[in-house]
Amino acid sequence: RPEDALAVLTAMITPAVLISACGALIFSTSSRLGRVVDRVRAAAGPLAAARGFVEHGSARVEVTNPLDVTHVLDVWHEVVYRKTLDDPNDLIDDVRWALGLERYVQ
Repeated sequence: RPEDALAVLTAMITPAVLISACGALIFSTSSRLGRVVDRVRAAAGPLAAARGFVEHGSARVEVTNPLDVTHVLDVWHEVVYRKTLDDPNDLIDDVRWALGLERYVQ
């Protein structure tokens, strides 16, 4: 019967379409997250390099619910820069710069 054949075809095609859609969603999300890190590198990288910082790495940090660690509340993406200092006074200046306080603290 044609109705049975259509039901079988629908049952076969639907999971394939759903799996394909899930794959596209995962790819899209991972692509967006990669762009976030790239934007941070493009914005902060030259400024950090001008002050003597070197990129140390990047990380993805999941902030979980303290009462239910399986529940992720937020995800942070960070790019880590490091710098070796010889003078403690440079440390204060670099911390102010890194925190963006130089526009408030003169």
